[in-house]
Amino acid sequence: MKLILFLLVYLEGFLLRGIMGNSKVIHEYTEKRIELFWWIFYLVVLTVGFIIGVTLIVFPIYLLIQFGAPWLLILYSFILLGVWIDIKLVYYTPKMLWNNNHLSSYTLLENKIETK
Repeated sequence: MKLILFLLVYLEGFLLRGIMGNSKVIHEYTEKRIELFWWIFYLVVLTVGFIIGVTLIVFPIYLLIQFGAPWLLILYSFILLGVWIDIKLVYYTPKMLWNNNHLSSYTLLENKIETK
C-alpha cells in the first residue's frame, strides 16, 4: 500500500515537473522607474504647489491683521482653496513615491503568467 502511494506521489511530481518545468518564456515585462528629469520636475511642481497653498492660507490672514479693512474678509475664501491644495499634495506625494519604488513585473510563459 505504501509503495503504491509512494509511486503515485512520485509520478504526480514527475508529471507536474514535466508540464511546468519545460515551459518557455514568451515575454517579460517590468514597469520602468520614473526618469531623473521627471523626478526633478515633479518635485519642483509639488514644492511650488505647496508654497502656493501655504500662501493662500497665510496671506489673507496677514492682510487682515496688517490693514484691518472689512472688505479683506472676502479673501478668506482663498484659505479653503489653500487647505485643499495642501491636503491633496500631502496625500499625492507619498503615493507617487510608493508607486515608483514598488514596480510590477510580469513573465508570460507558454502555460501560465507569473507576477512578482
